Amino acid sequence: MIQNPEYSKLPEAYYQKIQPTPVPAPKWILFNESLCKELDASPEEFKNQLHIFSGNTSFERVPALAQAYAGHQFTHFNLLGDGRAHLIGEWKDSKNRLWELLAPC
Repeated sequence: MIQNPEYSKLPEAYYQKIQPTPVPAPKWILFNESLCKELDASPEEFKNQLHIFSGNTSFERVPALAQAYAGHQFTHFNLLGDGRAHLIGEWKDSKNRLWELLAPC
């Protein structure tokens, strides 16, 4: 089940709601079907969501987030984007584990 990230419940200083940059003509290069089984999801369910996993659109009612990185750098405290990817949602499997779903920046 795709849901809003738990991270979005933190104060807005920890993230920014922002859409990833669209990717022209996205295609799957690698697809991990065994991970789909671990998530209790059908591979087709995720394969058909390429437009979301590429960052071109978002899941309905789930805004993409750019997570903040906070720490001491250059002798003072900084709050920066972490640059890894956009958090586009979470998936809860049958064992009640939460998995972060990410799209490229």
